[in-house]
Amino acid sequence: MLNLVRSFEFIVRRLKTTHYQLPATHRRFQRLGFTLVELLVVITILSIVSSIGYVNFNIAQDKGRDARRKSDLKTVRTALVSYYQDNGEYPCPYGDTCDTDAQAGTSDNTNTWLSVLVPNYLKELPRDPRQAGIFGGLAKLIPKFGGRGQAPQPQVASATTAHSPSSAVANTSQGTVNWTNYSNVLSSDTNYATFTSNTNNQKAYLIKATGFSFTAADIPDGDTVDGILVEVQRKASTANKMLDGNVFIVKADSPQGTDHAGTVWPTTEAYKSYGGAADKWGLIWTPADIRSSNFGVAITAYHSGTARDTASVNHIRITVYHSAPPIPTPTPTPTPTPTLTPSPSPTPANAPVAITSPATPVTATSATLNGKFDPNGISTTAWFRYSKTNPGPVCNNTFGTATAAGPANNQDYPPGGEKSYSSNISGLTANTTYYFCAIAKNINGVFAFGAVRTFCTVCATPTPTPTSTPAPTPSPSGPPPVAGACANLDNYYCYFVSADRLYFSLWAKLDNKDDPETTIKTGYYCTGLPTGDWNYCVEAPQ
Repeated sequence: MLNLVRSFEFIVRRLKTTHYQLPATHRRFQRLGFTLVELLVVITILSIVSSIGYVNFNIAQDKGRDARRKSDLKTVRTALVSYYQDNGEYPCPYGDTCDTDAQAGTSDNTNTWLSVLVPNYLKELPRDPRQAGIFGGLAKLIPKFGGRGQAPQPQVASATTAHSPSSAVANTSQGTVNWTNYSNVLSSDTNYATFTSNTNNQKAYLIKATGFSFTAADIPDGDTVDGILVEVQRKASTANKMLDGNVFIVKADSPQGTDHAGTVWPTTEAYKSYGGAADKWGLIWTPADIRSSNFGVAITAYHSGTARDTASVNHIRITVYHSAPPIPTPTPTPTPTPTLTPSPSPTPANAPVAITSPATPVTATSATLNGKFDPNGISTTAWFRYSKTNPGPVCNNTFGTATAAGPANNQDYPPGGEKSYSSNISGLTANTTYYFCAIAKNINGVFAFGAVRTFCTVCATPTPTPTSTPAPTPSPSGPPPVAGACANLDNYYCYFVSADRLYFSLWAKLDNKDDPETTIKTGYYCTGLPTGDWNYCVEAPQ
């Protein structure tokens, strides 16, 4: 580029110093403007400069599309892992049965591939940026002739007033003992729901508070739910003995979502905040979900030690943060402005992911617990909990024994992969089934829980655990392509699932063939490579 500019300057100097002799009949016009030669030279140079700028713009477009592709596949991968933890297998491409290896792409106009993930795991399914019409060309970025391009004006986020529940009952999915007077949490006064214990590691049932009476006046249809703030007015009779057992949001009458437990109860009564203006508790919400009589919160306390202590809850209240959709600004032209296809709702921003792997090796008195976690760009620690007692279908941070937490210096670990960790435990009872799970927590206090798995200390009939299809040996040339529904498709995503439903891979085609994460550059290919020039993949946890 520098040489081009210097050449341009040289030509201009030559033009200024060179005198061209015109015929006598035209010499009187000699000073009226540039000569034809001068104009042609300038036009040529400007064309070269503009073409360089256009090439740079296309490169930036390619990188933008590739970043979107990587983000989309990571989002779908997280949803598939959640589906596996709930169902023990990965889904068939179109929600039906599949007895053999199967493929599906996003080519269907109705985009029904992996529709089983919507809406419980994804708000909607993504498409390749080129297929979805994103970054369609320079013309789409320039306002129509005769009109002025104006962006829609966003609405300011607002919050409801704090609402109190109208119902509070026991939920026995967590804990072993009752509270007294559950209904005392409905208002802030001098009456309490209490739980008294002198037993170490004892947890009470969940207090499930619902009926918060949000209405359409509070959260109109069409609004976006941005976050949920739960406040619990509570105290303990003795310092450092009562802790949060679980703090779940209640959706459709079921305690679920991210567990926000993690603090010690104070001896001075005060409101404790959980969640916030941008925290959706790991779930997808509509205004109707919030207005439901079955929306609420479920909390409990956990007693540590043998000294007698009483946990008291006075009141529970919820505030919901929401925002109205953007108001489009009218433009002088009737031609509609192209809009981008919205991205699928991901899991909470920067939330970690925890995955429980099979325990191996296992002896009569010892075992090695294995797991993986994705810190998602934030410093995160990880550990395990294990016990002879079944904690139920959902892992929590209170049952059994906790192993030592792993190192937290991993915020730069690339998102979309897992960091493996393990813990050796000993002193186990022979011929006994143990329950364990992986747990991760980042420095913002956001927890992630893996599935509850089992192992048996040299039992006659070991409890089987799901195993993943082993990854292929890395090969620069790649494995043989698999023929199927994704064969030779362009500008699509592809989903591959194994016949046993214990392994999947997601594929895309990056525009930038020199991207360091392509299979060509890394030499690593996921199982299920479709026929065609697919060059980027993510796969099931191994």
